Amino acid sequence: MVVFGVVGIVVALALPTLVGTRAQAVVLNCQANTRTSVRAIDAYADRSHDMYPFAGVEPREAWVPGVGYFGVVGGRSGLMAGAWATLFPEEWDGLQWSRAMRCPKQPDFDPSAESAHEPPFEPAAYAVPFYYMWHPFWIDPSDMTEVVPYERWRPRAVRVSDVTFPSAKAILNEHLAFCATEPSRDAQLYWFLDTSRLKSSVAFCDGSVARASRVEGVTSPLSHGFSQTVTHHGVRGRDR
Repeated sequence: MVVFGVVGIVVALALPTLVGTRAQAVVLNCQANTRTSVRAIDAYADRSHDMYPFAGVEPREAWVPGVGYFGVVGGRSGLMAGAWATLFPEEWDGLQWSRAMRCPKQPDFDPSAESAHEPPFEPAAYAVPFYYMWHPFWIDPSDMTEVVPYERWRPRAVRVSDVTFPSAKAILNEHLAFCATEPSRDAQLYWFLDTSRLKSSVAFCDGSVARASRVEGVTSPLSHGFSQTVTHHGVRGRDR
């Protein structure tokens, strides 16, 4: 009995460390996948005469290979909510997006799952990776100011050379519901827009990746409803 008691104490002491180590491994994996996604976008730009992915000035329907209708891209909506992935059909295996370019906690796509725009959130209903591309990469930088309302923002193709501060300009961030410390609680906070202190993986144009929250520097001075993907002066501004 004494031996079992000692073993129980050792397990109890070691469990928090094991859980913390596993959580850290997930974070590191997610940061690596975010960086891989940015490299894919950079490769796209190299093939496209220095232009970042752009869905066009006019809104249009987008389709995912093997899945079907995705939604509307282009115009002010651009490539938001993982829509940038529709420009990389080579990363689809028929129904799934490459695991090397999505959060390790994002489940495989389930065609029978129903999407939702309010709780409860069902991650398996979404085929695209929930690494969000930031609005400055398809909006005219001169429109992204406090005095220009969202309805007047003009879509515009953006060049890699337009980015003034590559090490400080965020291009992708992970959906807050996935790599959160307490997913159920943090997902609810996300839906109610209380996201200022939640951490997510954020990738910058120079290829660096950070784990940050808005109160730690990844901030959104503009208030157009996009809590974490909008910044002053577009790609000419800074996010840290």
